[in-house]
Amino acid sequence: MATDLSYNTGMRQTMTHRLKRFLILAVATTALLISGCTSGAYWTWQHPQGLDDVALQQAQNECQAMAERELNKFDYYRPYDFYPWNYKRYSRTGHYRPYYVAPRYDFQRYNFDLNQLYRFCLQAKGWQRVIIEPQQKQNPE
Repeated sequence: MATDLSYNTGMRQTMTHRLKRFLILAVATTALLISGCTSGAYWTWQHPQGLDDVALQQAQNECQAMAERELNKFDYYRPYDFYPWNYKRYSRTGHYRPYYVAPRYDFQRYNFDLNQLYRFCLQAKGWQRVIIEPQQKQNPE
């Protein structure tokens, strides 16, 4: 009696089809991202009174230091209770603290708050974010 090992014959075709679909999607996404980044426009800070770059650099340094000083007052470590295995259904006691897992530092929330405080400080000093469009070349006609 012969053994039939052809139960997964369609798997190779399916994987090839999925790979082709993934590559087409990856190429299309990359093309869209590259085309969106080639406009040449960029954001910068400008003051309505026309202050120079030295004043901007000084304001940025002050606001960065102020934002870091303010955020150092807060605790950005996630508590142990954040993790699902500390729930009573996952452990024998409700106060289980696994020794191999340290509380994690929440970098996303810290960076978001740092950016918010930095922008609020610069806006309070009168600076505004503006987009600078590239100059269009004019045809001499």
